[in-house]
Amino acid sequence: MKWSIRNVKIKNQIVLAPMAGISNPSYMKICEEMGIGYAITELISAEAIVRNNKKTLEMLNGIETLKIPIAVQIFGAKPDTIAKAAKILTDLYQIRLIEKNFRVSVFPGYKNKGRSQKIEYNNKESV
Repeated sequence: MKWSIRNVKIKNQIVLAPMAGISNPSYMKICEEMGIGYAITELISAEAIVRNNKKTLEMLNGIETLKIPIAVQIFGAKPDTIAKAAKILTDLYQIRLIEKNFRVSVFPGYKNKGRSQKIEYNNKESV
């Protein structure tokens, strides 16, 4: 069954979920050949994209060869940095779907405060 996210048409409901260290364009290409309709990259640092970090941008090598819709998942603590990173990605790779995460609970983002914050709610600690 076809579906869409805004104006991006997706041919079926088989979605490749983001997996750290696995969801790269090479793996997505294999999954595309097996029939997935949509894929999401692993989390990528907006700060690293804006700083033109070579290792980070290499995570997207080959993304332009995919024929299925791809969402790039970016994270960061500063909305303006995330906006700049989104603009860079759409200019470089003509990506039409970007997932923004202002706070994520992953270790790599800890140093840059791009992580979940613990809050107090009714005297119980929750995330």
